[in-house]
Formats: sequence, structure tokens, C-alpha cells
Amino acid sequence: MHKFMILAVLLFAVVSCNQKSKETEVKNNNTENPFFRESTPPYSAPDFSKIKDEHFKPALLEGMRQQTEAVLKIANDPEPATFENTILALEKSGELLSRTNNVFNALTAANTNETLKGVETELSPLFSKHSDEIYLNAQLFDRVKTVYAHRKELGLDLESNKLVENVYKDFVSAGANLTGADKEKLKTINGELATLSTKFNQVLREASDAATIEINDPKKLAGFSEKQLENIKDDKKDNTWLLRITNTTQQPQSKSLENRAIRQQLFEAGWNRTNGGKYDTRDLVRQMVTLRADKAKLLGFPNYASWRLQNTMAKKPEAVLDLFAQLVPAATAKARAEAADIQKMIKKTGGDFKLEPWDWNFYAEKVRKERYNLDEDEVKPYFE
Repeated sequence: MHKFMILAVLLFAVVSCNQKSKETEVKNNNTENPFFRESTPPYSAPDFSKIKDEHFKPALLEGMRQQTEAVLKIANDPEPATFENTILALEKSGELLSRTNNVFNALTAANTNETLKGVETELSPLFSKHSDEIYLNAQLFDRVKTVYAHRKELGLDLESNKLVENVYKDFVSAGANLTGADKEKLKTINGELATLSTKFNQVLREASDAATIEINDPKKLAGFSEKQLENIKDDKKDNTWLLRITNTTQQPQSKSLENRAIRQQLFEAGWNRTNGGKYDTRDLVRQMVTLRADKAKLLGFPNYASWRLQNTMAKKPEAVLDLFAQLVPAATAKARAEAADIQKMIKKTGGDFKLEPWDWNFYAEKVRKERYNLDEDEVKPYFE
């Protein structure tokens, strides 16, 4: 018995030391991590000089932990639900998570790397689970519903009243009215969609990088200014310039490229980047479409578009299709007229070929200069 008590005391001491060690480690990380305090630049803009890749994961995890703690406190509040202790408290609950996520999403979309992609892959299902734990929390929704039902009696200003309505709609849209079993189904679907969406975006970015065209002869870049050439110069290889894929279809560099073969290569690189091979996204799209249809059906909608548009200005897919029905004929007629003008410019400048997609930007720029004496490159700096 005496030996058992000694072992128990030693075990307790070890656990306590480990716990204190972890608390100290978290505290030190919080002190060094810029996301754990409000940013000092104007308008609280992120200070990228202090942000490192290793700061994101702990800040995101801690942000989710803090918000979960705050949300449970709101849901379990013994006081009657009010605007202040429910809606406003909920609105303020995710400050650290939002502050970190805003920067994280911007970087992973525009300037990612293997470390950030790893964090994104690991945490995307956790983000989905975290969101579901908030919006599918029945006790929390009861409080939100109470405030929403009595909002006209609370003397709220227009902004606060709108916030109450938006929060309530967000909960309903997320599935707060579902039964317990259906909520579990929805959580599974949301988790799978989060993983697939992250994978799709990562593959798309990788495909864009892989489609980059290396140019080793500057003569092939005739039409580019010295500044443009400097901007696309490869800083790792001598005598190498990089034409990167930046848009879905038309690439902005093509309006300056005199070499038609390079324009075609650039267009087709962007157009076909995920159409087959290593970066084929079609299977991912099929899986996502199926899951989205299942989600819409579970939530009581005929299709995903109907669910997605419910809280937008359009409200229904029919409204979008009606708008397109009005826009498409006029846009098509305008495009045909512009194509005719561009074809004339091709002939006028000595070309003997039919207008193709990779010619559009290049010759449209010539038409613009001739007709309006407007050089987009000269105007662009004023809008940057």
C-alpha cells in the first residue's frame, strides 16, 4: 500500500510537470506569435514582416479552441437570451480565428508553399467540424431563435436588427432545423466537401504553376516593355523569363505578345491545365457535385444552387437564369461586333488568318489604341 501511494504521488508530480511544461510552451508560443495580439499597422493590417509559416497552425487551433469555449459559454448561459449575451457575444467569439484565417486564406490562395499546403490539408476538415459544432448546436440555436422571434420588441437599431436576421438565417441555412440523425449526415458531407474543396484548390494552383512557360529567347517576347521583361525574369535561372498562368482563360500577358505561336501556347496552357494527366480535376469535381446534391436534398432544396442562393439578392436560380437571358443576347452581339473590328485590325496590320481566342487581347489592344488613343499600360499605374 505504501509503495502504491509513493507511485501515485510520483505519477501525479510527473503529470503536473508535463502540464505546466505544456502551459509554459503555449504561453511562450503565444508571446512570439503575432496573431495572438492585434496587429499594429494602420487599420490593423497584418504585419507580414513578423509572420512566419509556423505561426499559422497554433494560432488557428487556438482560435478554434477559444471560439468553442466562448460558444459553449453562450449556449449554456443561464440568463435569458438577449441581443448582447447571444448575438453580439457570438459575433465577437472568433476574433483570433478570423484574424489568422484572413491572412492564411490570402496566402494559400496567392503565395502558398508546402508548409502552408500541409496545414491547409490537415485543418480543412477541422474547420468544417468547428463550424458544424457552432451552427448545429441545438441549445445555441434556441437562444438565437428566441432573440430573432422577439427582435422587434428589443428596440434595436437597424444595424443590430439586420445582424440578428443574418445570424438566424445563417443557422437555418447551415441546417440548424435538422433532426439529430440528419445533422450527423450533414456533418459527414461537410467534412468530405471540405477535404475535396481543399484538394481541388491545391491541384488547381499546382496545375497553374506547372503550366508556366519558360522562355529562353527574349526575341520571343517582342512587344514586352523593359519593365514587363524585368517583372517576369526568373531569379533562379539566367536568360529565362516566365509566363505564368494567372486567369482562368485569357492571360493578360497576351495583349503585349507579338509572337502568335507563344500567344497560342500561353492560351492553351491555361485552358488545358487541369484537363487530363497529373492535374486532372474532373474526378474531384464529380465527387463534389454529388455531395453538394446530397447536401441540398438533405436541407430540403431541389438542387445546390437553390440552397446556395437563398440568402443572396437573386434568391433563386430562376432569377439568375432570367438575368443571363437578358444579358447573353446583348453581350453576344457586342462580342460579334468586336470580333469583326479585331478581324479588320488583323488584316490591316498584315495578318492573313482567322481570329482565334489567343489573338483577342493582342488585337483588341490595337483597336483600343487606334480608336481611343488609350494605352492600358500607361493608365494602369494610376489604379494600383
